[in-house]
Amino acid sequence: MKYDPEFLENYWMPFTSNRDFKADPRIVVRSEGVYMYNDSEDRILDGSSGLFCCAAGHSRPEIAQAVHDQLKASAYVPPFQLAQPLSFELARRVAKLTPDGLDHIFFGNSGSEAVDTAMKIVY
Repeated sequence: MKYDPEFLENYWMPFTSNRDFKADPRIVVRSEGVYMYNDSEDRILDGSSGLFCCAAGHSRPEIAQAVHDQLKASAYVPPFQLAQPLSFELARRVAKLTPDGLDHIFFGNSGSEAVDTAMKIVY
């Protein structure tokens, strides 16, 4: 499919030669399992797992259903003097995987945030 240059104009893609990309756009329109597909249905192996955020694969029905169910119950509960049951359930499951004595779980958004918080707890 040929994309109108105006359609491609406003999004500045990180780590990409935008001029080259816009001359020959490689656009994914859907993904399933470990594959992504362009508008010509060419299959592309997603070797980086969606840049590391889709380790379980794309378009997994059981994951979509679990997300849907949770969004219907509550999209988010901020962990500041409030909580929701799944946080405790997940913490208990993670604690069972860790060595003895490492049984308190703090959830973070990234490795750097987790390290920063660990340093604050220690010092």
